[in-house]
Amino acid sequence: MRTRTAAVLLALLAATTAACSSDDSTKADTKACKSAMRQQFEDALKAGSTASPGTRPDACEGVDAATLQKIVADLVTEGADDELDEYDFSTP
Repeated sequence: MRTRTAAVLLALLAATTAACSSDDSTKADTKACKSAMRQQFEDALKAGSTASPGTRPDACEGVDAATLQKIVADLVTEGADDELDEYDFSTP
């Protein structure tokens, strides 16, 4: 995985887990949260070294910390898989 990608993933993880409060009166929509986090991740990758640290997307309001960590782990896995797809690991 490229260094930039790893840095963005770590920033995403830090931003989402640092703001781990939830409001029980808000209905958590994990699909919308994951979609918003994916978009934030893609925007950060496009920005490269000029990307600013992420914040918890509004769509993630009410999502508990454990679920956020699972979403981030899923996005990290997807991102790593995408990175690995760029390489040819076939044997000569």
